[in-house]
This record gives sequence, structure tokens and C-alpha cells, in this order.
Amino acid sequence: MAQAEDIEAIDRILDGKVSPEQEKAFYQRLDQDQALKALYEQQKFIRNGLEGLGIEQTENLLKKSSVSPQTTKKNRAWLKWAAILIPFIGLTLLWLLPPANQNIADLFYELPSANLERSANDESTYREAMSFFSNADYHHAVEALESIDPGSGTYENSRYYLAHAYYQLGRFEQARNSFINLIPAQNQDIAQQASWFAALSGLKAGISQDQIKEELHSIRDDPNQFYRGRAEDVLEKLD
Repeated sequence: MAQAEDIEAIDRILDGKVSPEQEKAFYQRLDQDQALKALYEQQKFIRNGLEGLGIEQTENLLKKSSVSPQTTKKNRAWLKWAAILIPFIGLTLLWLLPPANQNIADLFYELPSANLERSANDESTYREAMSFFSNADYHHAVEALESIDPGSGTYENSRYYLAHAYYQLGRFEQARNSFINLIPAQNQDIAQQASWFAALSGLKAGISQDQIKEELHSIRDDPNQFYRGRAEDVLEKLD
């Protein structure tokens, strides 16, 4: 598969625009193809730093055009070169431009440790998921965590770690939605963390700054919120 086509496939994965079967097939190939893995990590890095610059949108437009039936062979060759060169141009800009909102999130995001102690006493799927998570195998962790039944006693915990696994895979919109769904959780520790990480995921996903500020103000103004001080710190950087 040509590199431009690989980039297009990676973008569909990161945008969550594939079926579960296509996603599984992609990650199976990813485990075996080192070149694809390197390209995947490069695309995640570029997305994290350049979403606010409009470069990602330009690259996506170029890739969409490259597979259009009306595109000439000459244009196809140019577009493939453009898909290769744009990331390197973008990396140079990263050194020249101040940190975007996405990078502010990176300053405050902390990956939780896998709850291995608890998982030892829980069902096998949750134990397996925690093992994957602790080994940074987030692709398989997602598969295991998504399969846990809502009636399970580990469901809230599994959703929490699932959201973080999405975050680690660069699937920030899915991470944010998962965290938002946990804000009403019965476990108040999870609920508080969900509010905080939903805001950080929103920064990474490119949600409007006004919306994120509103969420951070709500966290900062809650006297019972553990993350109120950190919310204030993020608000200062956004202002």
C-alpha cells in the first residue's frame, strides 16, 4: 500500500470513521508492519501539534483529492509528494510557533496507572484489559474494555480506562465523549477526574476555547473539586 494511502487509512482510524472490523484489521497490520507503525506515530504527533494551524485540514484535502477519479496521474504524483513533505514542513513550524491549546493539555495530562491490584479480584476481561493498559498496548486494551458489560461491577472503571486508552491513541473526541459520560458516575473520584480529563481532551480535540473555559471555570469554582487549582492554571495559560 502506498504511503499516501496509508496516511489516509491512518486518518480514518484516528477520526473513528471505520467499522469495528476495519479497525481490528488495521491494528493487526500495525502490529506486524514497522513502517506503518512509524507512520502512525508520526501522524499522531503531527495531529497533536498542528490541529490549530490548519495544516492537518490541508493535508486531508490533498489526500482526498489524490484518490479522486478525476485526478490525473501527474497530480497524483504531486499529491503523494505533498503528503510526504507537509509533515516535515509542519514539524519545522512547531519549533517556530508558540504552543497551541493542544500542547497546553500535554502539560497537565497525567496517565493513570493500571489498577492491577483491583483487577486481580475481578472478571478475566477486566484483568486482561488492565494488563494491556499497563504494558501500553492501548489497541488491545480498547478491544477488551469496550467488551465489558454495563452490568459489570467494573464498568465505571473500565469506561475510565477506556477513555484514557482513546486519549493515548490520539482519538481525542472519543476520549472526551467517554469522559463526559462518566461525569454523573456514582464513584465521585471518577466523576471529578472525568470532568478534568474531558476538558483536556477537548483542548486536544480542538473544541472551542470558550466551551473549554466554561468547563474549567466550573471545575475551578467547585470547592470540592480536587482539580480546581489545576483548572485555574490552565485558564491562566489560555488567557
